[in-house]
Amino acid sequence: MFCTLITLFSPQLFAQDDCMISRGPYQQLVITNDNSDPKQVLIKWRSSTQEGFTFEAEAVDGKDISFVYNSIEEYKMVFPVKEKLLDGQDCDETYYFYYDVRQYNHTASVFMPENGGVYSIFYDGKVCAEGEMRNLATKEKMNIFVLGDSGFERCATGDTCTGNLSQNIALLNEHLDDESTGADLYVLLGDNAYGGRHVDYSDLTVTEQSQLIPVQCDDPLTVEDESICGDFSDDDGMDHAWQQNFFNPLRSHLSSSPVLATIGNHEADYSYHDEINCEGMEVATKFNVEDYFMNFEAGDTSEAYYSHQIGDLLIISLNTELSSPCFEAPGTTDASRRIEMITWLDGQLSHDSKWKIVTMHTPIHSGGSRQGRNTFLPCHDAKSGWCSIEGKNMMGPIARKIDEYDVDLVMYGHNHFYERSFLVSGHYEFHDDDDITPGNGLPLVFSETDAMKLESDGCNGCYEEYKSAIKAGTAFNYDLFNEANFYKFEAEGTVFVLSGAAAGDESINSLTSPKQDFFNHPIMRPFQEPSVSPSGYINVGRAINTISASLIELEGDQLMYKQIGQNGILDQFIVHKCSTAEQTISVCDSGQTILLNELLANDIPVESIQWTDCDGNSLSGSEIEASNYLGECQFRVEHAEGCQTINLTVIVTPS
Repeated sequence: MFCTLITLFSPQLFAQDDCMISRGPYQQLVITNDNSDPKQVLIKWRSSTQEGFTFEAEAVDGKDISFVYNSIEEYKMVFPVKEKLLDGQDCDETYYFYYDVRQYNHTASVFMPENGGVYSIFYDGKVCAEGEMRNLATKEKMNIFVLGDSGFERCATGDTCTGNLSQNIALLNEHLDDESTGADLYVLLGDNAYGGRHVDYSDLTVTEQSQLIPVQCDDPLTVEDESICGDFSDDDGMDHAWQQNFFNPLRSHLSSSPVLATIGNHEADYSYHDEINCEGMEVATKFNVEDYFMNFEAGDTSEAYYSHQIGDLLIISLNTELSSPCFEAPGTTDASRRIEMITWLDGQLSHDSKWKIVTMHTPIHSGGSRQGRNTFLPCHDAKSGWCSIEGKNMMGPIARKIDEYDVDLVMYGHNHFYERSFLVSGHYEFHDDDDITPGNGLPLVFSETDAMKLESDGCNGCYEEYKSAIKAGTAFNYDLFNEANFYKFEAEGTVFVLSGAAAGDESINSLTSPKQDFFNHPIMRPFQEPSVSPSGYINVGRAINTISASLIELEGDQLMYKQIGQNGILDQFIVHKCSTAEQTISVCDSGQTILLNELLANDIPVESIQWTDCDGNSLSGSEIEASNYLGECQFRVEHAEGCQTINLTVIVTPS
């Protein structure tokens, strides 16, 4: 059996009904306090029976694997049901909880083998599921699927999912080198599981709806009006929302790929719509934040922010929902909890790592079309601009830390479209004044008076061409921004990405929305000509408003990012980490010619090579005269395979 498993590279799942598995299997990384690579992985699944399961695992190299299997954790699924008062009036502020059939969570805690391994789950001696345990810390290339605001899947039963999330996963898989491997890691950017009010179940029969929520009406807590039995009454972030809109559509994907989840407002504020407060945390922690968000073993459930070191990658997830009642604690305020997280963030980012990625839900840079979701427009009151703790108050401290430690990539969601910045550095203040747009229609950014610095537009100066075209009112080729290359010779610079359209896009083409100029954030790359929306406001064109998700391919000194929708790759860029080499060349005569290309590997395409000398001059070719560069000179080279700094010393040694 294990010989077959060792050659299996795609997750396999067998008949769920016969195997009694209702969720999973799925994987969780076990966080380490010292930021070292995860040493353990949890293989988890849920069933309606406690007995009859066995677990086996083996390393790819045939070595034994140490694991502990635990099947005694008892769990009761819980659904909120509105109370019917004795006088026949609805109570808008009270919910009772009714228990479904008893469920059991099974966990196998496995010590990760150096070269990975495989596992099988048996029920009554029959193989129910099997998958891989991939040691991501030792993989040469890691494929990461990033899903922002993905918590919607129109799905009648667990085996017929054809909704947005499933479609996004299929599209991402199509762009892998080998589709059969799937993602190595899933990253969720918040709003990961919308509840029933976000899902269209109008075509389901009463029987099918009752299968979605089999509320037990013979429970001792039965309400007066039993007509609610079988209603779809779960809410955002609740257990059934996770089951219906995450675990079901990803059933065939999660057995070999761990998940890192970021908390969003629909996990925090919307869980009970403030109809049940979080006093004592008994309700929210037990039945929402801990079990259905922090179930990915990401860190302290009372904080909901965490970090993982995975090989060369340090990935940090922040909590932008600290103002939610779910995180209130005696002696704390919104500000104190925010300061505590920023202090923690400083400590995490101080760890040495080749790649640093920060995720959060609420964006710190975005040109959103909805009021309250644009961080560039003035913010005078609650109806204009952002004006939220999660946005304005968190922008400054988070942006400063990101800049101080030169984070490579920052990703967030919340707004349901796609934005991507240039490679920028410097703290970008929230604008509190009206003087943000000069007469030519271009924002005052990347100027001598602005702290934000454009490190690279990724397209050899095409941003200047864009500005000239906008000023002159002439056409511009926006494809020049596609396939951007950002070369980080020094550590400076971050790319900010908003990817919040995995389940839907913004309603911008109506007379009632938006209420402000939008898609206008000046650090974001333009995608199209500015235009006027039906509501009369300007669409500046610095976003893509279509359903899409993200693929990150991390390999060596390159981070390749692709935003993928139904029409293929919508945008892509590569962040290159540049290596440094020391070279000394002796010449017999100072007039001798030196061929710089000979300092590079032979397989690099010559037409892609661009040299810059120590004075910042771009060279037209690779030939230099020794007399112009006697002594030491730092050359930089960009090419198809990456980039490099070469500290060249030229000396004359007469023959």
